Amino acid sequence: VVDDTPEAVVLSAFDPVKREVARLALERLIGNGKIHPQRVEDVVAACEEEVEKAIWRAGNEAVASVGIGKIHPDLIRVLGRLHFRTSYGQNVLDHSKEVAFICGALAAELRLDVRMAKRAGLLQRLAPRGGHLAAATDAELILHAYRAWGEACVQHLLGDFCFALWDGRQQRLFCARDHFGVKLFYFAQAGNTLVVSNTLNVI
Repeated sequence: VVDDTPEAVVLSAFDPVKREVARLALERLIGNGKIHPQRVEDVVAACEEEVEKAIWRAGNEAVASVGIGKIHPDLIRVLGRLHFRTSYGQNVLDHSKEVAFICGALAAELRLDVRMAKRAGLLQRLAPRGGHLAAATDAELILHAYRAWGEACVQHLLGDFCFALWDGRQQRLFCARDHFGVKLFYFAQAGNTLVVSNTLNVI
């Protein structure tokens, strides 16, 4: 927006990442003084690449500073985008990191899993809004992951887990456990009945 305010251009956009690209592009175009269609396209493309690198850098730095180990690259990129968002004047990514540290401190006092608590705090801004997944149980989340990625869903699950899932469409039983085998998985067959559990006394 260019109005009567001297030497001022107001940028307004619903997407904060695109707004950052526009800000960088305008600064470089005005600073260079050479503005023509091809020059604009080249500068915008360069700024998009620079912002994309900044997104990945911010996401990786957030994960490393909180100390939650590895997470899926898609989540890292979404976290990085929060670097360009603000809420009530506060940077959303910085706020998420603060929440993660608070969750970790509370978990330590309660003798709970500090790493998992920090992960929940850092990713709380990524929880769905207005959808039932925000309050979904672990079983529901696994079911949604299977619907989205099929058997590759285990590549998107973090933490320790084991489950058995019956796919009625394909008439197939899919069983899986976490990558390091932390969660135990027992099964037994008695006639036409299959029993599965993560505790042996149930079997």
